[in-house]
Amino acid sequence: MTAAACYFPPEDPEDETEGGAVLAQFWIPAENVAERVRSDGVPFDSWVDGGLVTATPGNIVDYAWIREWFHSLREGLDLEVVEVAYDPWGAVQLATELQEDGFLMVPMRQGFQTMAPALRELERLVLGRRLAHGGHPVLRWMAGNVAVKLDPAGNAKPDKAAAADRIDGIVALAMAVGRASLAGGVGREVDADEILAVL
Repeated sequence: MTAAACYFPPEDPEDETEGGAVLAQFWIPAENVAERVRSDGVPFDSWVDGGLVTATPGNIVDYAWIREWFHSLREGLDLEVVEVAYDPWGAVQLATELQEDGFLMVPMRQGFQTMAPALRELERLVLGRRLAHGGHPVLRWMAGNVAVKLDPAGNAKPDKAAAADRIDGIVALAMAVGRASLAGGVGREVDADEILAVL
């Protein structure tokens, strides 16, 4: 499964009553859907039917579908994608293609240094009820799977190895809100009609 999360920051980030909004999308190989439903009891088939998860043809995720989704944000929905953060461990080819397409690609490693502040910011937004996610069922399922790993200083990062199941959407969301919170995130204010996306 592959996840992307977009974060629309609030118009006034200093206003504690305002929150940001989330747009998430997921991709799974079509040949894996029935098996995941059967073996894990997770309603991937319903999520595919509802458009929350895209089943790409074959037994691996077809990244051309993800590339097209990013184009649909910019061209179909007329959104300004400020940057796309990505984990360089497994997304270099797609990141290269998206960069060639004019997207600003920002590598974001998954260590404590980058993920601990991102996870703290996500937790702050969630606990403060400042994150509009529409009750997204895939994100809710993934949130229930999250496990964290602590370093000696008490910094936390998501721990995929210890997680109950997939957490990719929560990791992507943490990366998006983390980038937005970094001293302007992208070196400037991000307007409410702009998004920070994560692959």
